[in-house]
Amino acid sequence: MLFEFDEEAFVVTAEPRLPKRWAQASEHAWSSRDLPVGYAGDPAWPVQLVPTRLRIGEVDLLGRYRSDGVWVPWHQRVDVLYTARWGMVCLRQCRIFKRVALNFAPEYNGPTVRMVQYDDFVLVNVNGHTVQVSYDLLCEHWQAFANRVRELLHLLTPEFANPEARRWYREERRIEGSWYCNGWTQWLSGIEEPDGPKVSLLSSWDVNQEDLVKMVEAIET
Repeated sequence: MLFEFDEEAFVVTAEPRLPKRWAQASEHAWSSRDLPVGYAGDPAWPVQLVPTRLRIGEVDLLGRYRSDGVWVPWHQRVDVLYTARWGMVCLRQCRIFKRVALNFAPEYNGPTVRMVQYDDFVLVNVNGHTVQVSYDLLCEHWQAFANRVRELLHLLTPEFANPEARRWYREERRIEGSWYCNGWTQWLSGIEEPDGPKVSLLSSWDVNQEDLVKMVEAIET
């Protein structure tokens, strides 16, 4: 199993200045798709959408179809910060509710991972591909993914990772769905929450488990 992201594309040196339309609205820069590189005044800034690979067995779940219909892995961009934090919440809830789903990049209509847990296995469905994997193995790799995201944030963007040093970060300026939202500071310090509102229960994914098992393309234990 592989779950990794393009680390060189994750953190880059900030551009010297913002586009004029953002000059007076820098507090919204994080969620803007018009600002792919950096934030003026900070030495480095994490990029929101990063090419990511999720491979279980012989199946790459993230990628894109070329014009000739060939599936190309690795080229799909996901919000690695969001995926790192809420993916672990999703897995913990999967043990309880058996069916959960999480969008890898909700602000950009990204791919959705759907998981159905039974016995010690999880059926994972992304981009129409379905695989079966050991629950413990999936948790192990997802936790390593999340730990690496945190490690790089602290190593390469210490000012961003430290809320005391971020002059623009204030608790009273929370915006739901963004880095202003409560809880990111705790997550960056290594504190994991047991559940959260970002995880959606799979009430609308009405697929029979037996039918889903027939769709499995790879098994990894």
